Amino acid sequence: MNNFLNINIPGKPIGKQRARKGKYGTWYNPQSDLVAITKNIIKNQLPENFKYISKNVPVIINICFYFKPTKSQKKIQNFDPYLKKCDVDNLSKFYLDCMSKLVFYDDNQVFSQKLLKQYYLPKEYTLIEIIW
Repeated sequence: MNNFLNINIPGKPIGKQRARKGKYGTWYNPQSDLVAITKNIIKNQLPENFKYISKNVPVIINICFYFKPTKSQKKIQNFDPYLKKCDVDNLSKFYLDCMSKLVFYDDNQVFSQKLLKQYYLPKEYTLIEIIW
């Protein structure tokens, strides 16, 4: 029997940024505040008494990133795939990191991943489907 979970994260999809070196040589995560906010949004959508998926269980992830059309796309009504920043793999890395120890033990449990970047909608959000 497959278990599944859907998570909807409002707002513009976020890509993973690299760690940065601070003024005095210490490393820091420039997205630590965004990670905390996103984790809280995910946590609020989990079923009551949900414990993360144990580390020996394989997970399938489907993620759809929805963006507003750019100004040029609005002018010419061209709905070709959007190939600008942010890379779809960086988008998924951010959300997989946010779900670690919350939805599943670690993102190395993900054995299949389907990613889609769309920009036709007037509202920006990320839709995540998890199957285990």
